[in-house]
Amino acid sequence: MKTMDIQDVVEFLITAIEIVAIVILISLGNRRHWPLLCLDNKLDRQSFIFRVLPFFICLLSALKIGNAELFLMIFPFLIVLKGIMFAAIIQRGNKTQMKSLTVEMMLGAAVVAELLDLVDAKIYLLLCIRLLFAKDKASDRHNVITA
Repeated sequence: MKTMDIQDVVEFLITAIEIVAIVILISLGNRRHWPLLCLDNKLDRQSFIFRVLPFFICLLSALKIGNAELFLMIFPFLIVLKGIMFAAIIQRGNKTQMKSLTVEMMLGAAVVAELLDLVDAKIYLLLCIRLLFAKDKASDRHNVITA
């Protein structure tokens, strides 16, 4: 095998381990009803921004440093932040007019594309921007007006 092939296999394994760890974290948080990871919650725009923003800040700072050892040290922290971001995407999808199944399919497609090394973390930024500007459900807007 060439060194490039071995590097591709290692990147695939690291991404697969990351995705499995995120799924375990979210399922544990959902069963224990942790507010950040409970998938039944609904997020407004402001809460969505505050839950998603730390992941992108940490990711950009880790990529800018470019030190592999430092990246491996903060890797568990990035997994937790990415799990919170995935849960926030699903929670925001519960509040928007987009169907929650559509949001889950978009998130699943982004995960598969990242696993196959077709895209990088920018796909999650695009998904977050899409959800940020999505309209809230009419029943939620009516509850805000009447409250």
